[in-house]
Amino acid sequence: FAQQRHTPVFALCAAPLVAEGAEALARRVRRRGGWSLSPGAQGLLATGMVALALAQLGLTAARLWGDRLRIVFDPAEYPVEAVRRLAAGTEPLNLAVPLEWGGYALWHLGPRVKVSLDGRFAMIYPPEVVEENFAFFSGRDDFRALADRHPTDAILAPAGARPPVSASTGWRTVHEDPVATILAREGVALPEGVTAPTSAAGVFP
Repeated sequence: FAQQRHTPVFALCAAPLVAEGAEALARRVRRRGGWSLSPGAQGLLATGMVALALAQLGLTAARLWGDRLRIVFDPAEYPVEAVRRLAAGTEPLNLAVPLEWGGYALWHLGPRVKVSLDGRFAMIYPPEVVEENFAFFSGRDDFRALADRHPTDAILAPAGARPPVSASTGWRTVHEDPVATILAREGVALPEGVTAPTSAAGVFP
């Protein structure tokens, strides 16, 4: 319900189960009482379902038209400004990033910037690295493992939810906005702040 990309998958999985359940319910009702919808009621129900589907398609088409067929991210939910600053650099960078922002950062910054985790974690990341990343941002006892075992140059973290390692010596805050914070290891140079373009939205071209 929270992620729009899950809706089609949910519909595909639920459709056969819903159809089977509806048919079983209809058979049970017919056996017990002989009750059924009149042709007019069936037509009305079908018309309503078609109208609902068309309304959904219309709203989706209007949204896509307004976004000019681009995938647009709300800058209040994604680290748009922080990633723009990182994108202004030219040096290779190893970036610790929470799972939910890994794909966004990788799309805009890769391959120059390597992220610690992204949405493909179950397929391409070793299980120990996945656990180290979760521990790093959640503050479990082994939270230092990620930065200690892997060369980590910078951290992209949600504003107000800095990883515990930020309190350690050797890290400094180089960027902060209402959505995200960037921490850099001492000795790692990051570009100065950049001016945001007219549109504040984060867009996949």
